[in-house]
Amino acid sequence: MTVQEAFSEIKTIVVPDGAAPVFYTIADEIQEVLGRTIPVETGSKAGKTDTRKLVLQVQKQPPEKPGYLFFRASGQELVLEASWTSLLYALWHKVQDDLWTKDLSGFEKGTRWEVPFRWLRVEYDLLMTQTSRTVAGVDREAYFRELARLGYTHAEVNALAGPVPAETGVPGENYPRFYTYCAALDQFVESRWSKGTYEQDYLDANLQTLKRYAHYALKYGLHPGILAFEPRTVPETLLERYPMIRGPRVDHPFRSFKPRYTLSTAHPLTRAHYAELMQNLLKEVPELAYMAIWTNDSGAGMEHTNSLYVGRNGGAFLIREWRTHEDIAKAAGENVVRYLKTLRDAARTVNPDFTVVLRMDPLSAERETIFSKLENGLEVESATLLMKDWAQPYAHVSYPDVKGVAETPYLVDFWPEEQKEFDFLRKKKSDGHIVVTLGQGNTFEPLLGIPFPWLATEKLSNLKKGTVQKVAARGGISPSGLTPWNINQEVIRRLQLGDSRPTDEIVAEIARNWVGDGQEALVQIWRKTDTAIRAFPIPVALYAVWGFPWYRFFVRPFVPNFEAIPEKDREYYEKFSLVTAHNPSRVDFAQDVLFKLCDQPTAAKAVERMNENLFPPLKDALNQARHMVEELSPETSARAVFVDQYDRLRALNIWFRTQKNIAAWIAGVHGYLEATDPAEKARWKKVTHNMVLDEMENARDLLDLWETSRTTFMAISAVGETTFIYGENLGELIRRKLDLMAGRENDEPYVDPDFMWRIPGVDFGEYKDFL
Repeated sequence: MTVQEAFSEIKTIVVPDGAAPVFYTIADEIQEVLGRTIPVETGSKAGKTDTRKLVLQVQKQPPEKPGYLFFRASGQELVLEASWTSLLYALWHKVQDDLWTKDLSGFEKGTRWEVPFRWLRVEYDLLMTQTSRTVAGVDREAYFRELARLGYTHAEVNALAGPVPAETGVPGENYPRFYTYCAALDQFVESRWSKGTYEQDYLDANLQTLKRYAHYALKYGLHPGILAFEPRTVPETLLERYPMIRGPRVDHPFRSFKPRYTLSTAHPLTRAHYAELMQNLLKEVPELAYMAIWTNDSGAGMEHTNSLYVGRNGGAFLIREWRTHEDIAKAAGENVVRYLKTLRDAARTVNPDFTVVLRMDPLSAERETIFSKLENGLEVESATLLMKDWAQPYAHVSYPDVKGVAETPYLVDFWPEEQKEFDFLRKKKSDGHIVVTLGQGNTFEPLLGIPFPWLATEKLSNLKKGTVQKVAARGGISPSGLTPWNINQEVIRRLQLGDSRPTDEIVAEIARNWVGDGQEALVQIWRKTDTAIRAFPIPVALYAVWGFPWYRFFVRPFVPNFEAIPEKDREYYEKFSLVTAHNPSRVDFAQDVLFKLCDQPTAAKAVERMNENLFPPLKDALNQARHMVEELSPETSARAVFVDQYDRLRALNIWFRTQKNIAAWIAGVHGYLEATDPAEKARWKKVTHNMVLDEMENARDLLDLWETSRTTFMAISAVGETTFIYGENLGELIRRKLDLMAGRENDEPYVDPDFMWRIPGVDFGEYKDFL
C-alpha cells in the first residue's frame, strides 16, 4: 500500500483542542485532494476507532533543541507531527509532494526529519510588501500558501495599500519615494497624541491590507510580523503640536530639499506614543509575533547615533553639549535599547512572546553598548555580526580581493569568530538573525527566477554547521505563478525540511521530476549558470542590487557624454530615476551623491573578469538550453521547462552585459579623462566606442525578449512605472534608449567635475568662478 492509498482510506481527521487555523486548512486540503468530506474531530472528543484516522499534532520544542517533522503510519493511525505549528503545512506537503507514491511500510515506525532553522523568515518581501508590491500576476493568498509549503516560518505583512506613500515633498526631490517600503507603525494606527496626523481612510486601507495578509499567514501556519523603518519621520504638523519633542534630523541632504525629523525617543511622551501605537496594532492583529527594525536610513534614525546622514544630532534630553564621542555613543546606545524595550513591553501586553529584532549594520559606534544590554525578546540581525562601520571581513566566493559582499549571494562563509558572537548573545537570552540572499531581492533585480542552486544553498549549509537558528531571507520568494520552475526555492525547501543529501542529488531528483529524460541537460544548464554567476565580480555593489532599477539601466542610453543629449530627451527615464537635478549620477556611472562607487582600475578589471570567467559558461548554458528547446516537441511538458529557463538565462545574459557595459563606461570614460598620453586616450576612447555598440546590441536583445517571450522573466508593475519597478511601457522606453544611442559611439568622453554645484534655473557661469 502506498502513502496515497492509506490517505484515501482516512475516515477521521483529529486535531488538537483549540487548534490553530492551519490544522483546518490542512484538513480542508486533504478532503479536496481525496474528493470527499471527512469528519474533523478535536483531540478531547476523538475516541478509539477501528477505521483509519489521521492525527495532526504539534509537540513544541524548547529553544535548545532542533526542530523536526515526523510522519508515522502505524496500524490504523497516520500521524503528522511537527515541532512548531509553522511547519505543519510544510510537512503535509512534504508527504503529498515527496512521499505520496512511497510504500507505506517504510513509515510504520515513524520517520523523523530535523529542521535546521527555527526561524526561516521573509525579510523585505519584495513582491508582497515592499517596492515591487505592484507587480502583476501575484495571487496574494497563494503567495503565503507557497511560503508555508517551502518551509518558511515567519512572514511580513505590513504593506501600504496603494502604490505610493502619504509622505509629501518639495519639487525636484526624491525623498518621498523612500517611504513606500518598510511602512512604520503610524501608517496603520494612531495614538491619542497623533490622532488626525494622517487621513483616516489612508490608515484604514493600510490596516486592512495588513490584517488580510496576517490572516493569510495564520491560515497556513506562518507567524506574521512587520519590518519597519523606525523611528521614522513624522509630518511637520505633529511637530508643530509638540515642538519640545522634536528629535533628530534624519533625511539625506543630497536627496531631500527639506529637513525631516523624528520624535525624540528620549522623551517619555514619545515612548508612550510608540507604546500605544504598538498596543493598538496588536489589538487589531494579536497574533503579530515580531517586529524587525531598520533605522538610520530612508527617513528613519536613532537620535545622536553616529551614522545619521547629517551627523549626530537629536533632541535636548539625551546628552548635553561638549560630551566626548564615547560618551555620546554610550548614551545613544542606551537610548536605542530603551526604545526597543518600549516596543517589546507594549507588544507583550497582548502577545507574551513578541520579539523585536534590530538591524545592527548602521549602529557600529553604539554596538558595544547595545549588545551589552540585550535580553530576552530583544534580538539583532545582519548579514554578518562581524560587520563594523559598513565593512565586513568576508570576501567574494570567487575573488579574494573583492569585499563588500554582505547581503549578496557571494557571502557564503561563516567563521568561528562569528559563532562566538552568537554564543555571547544567547548567554543574555537574546539571539542573532543572519540575513541571506537566496535569489529574490538583492539579486539581479528586477529579474525573477534566476537559477543558481549550489550557490544559494552554500551559505545555508555553512550556517547549519554552526548553531544559527534564525535566518532572514532577503526579498522573500518568487511565487510559482511567476516562476513555475524555481530550482533555488525547491532545493532550499528540501534543505529546510530535513533532506540531508548532497545538493547534487537533490538537484538531479528535481530535474528528473520536471523533465524526465532531459534531466542531465537541465542539471548541466543550471551548473554552468551557477558557475557564471559565481564569476560576477560586482564592480558597483549598488548597481548589483536595488540600484539597478533605481537608475533605469535597462532604458537609459549609454553614451560617453550624457550632456551631449538634451535634458528634455533624457526626461523619460530621469523622472523615475533616483536622482536630483544636481546628482552627479545623472552624468557619471562612477558617482552617486558624494559616493565614489567604483574607481577606474576596478572597473577595467571587472570587464576583463566578466569576459574571461562569466560569459563563456553562461554562453554554454544558453546554447544548451536553446538546443533543448529546438529538439523537444512543443507538446512535451519538458519543453516548457526548457523554454522558461532559456528565457530567464537570456534575461540574465542581458543583465550581465549591461553590468559589463557599466564597468566599461567607467573604465573608458574615466580612463580617457585621466590619460595624458594620446595613445592611451585613444585606447580608452575605443573602449567607450565598443561599449556603446555592445549595449545597443544588448538593448535590441532585451527588446526582442520583451516582445516575443511569454515567460515572466522580470518584475513588471500592474499599475505603472515607479523608481523601484518597470512598467508595461518597457518596450517603448528601450526603443527610446536605442534612438538616443544611435551614432553616439564616437562621441568624446566627458564628465563635468563640477556638476553637483548646478542649480536649475540659475546660470552656472555666473558663480562657478567661486569654486
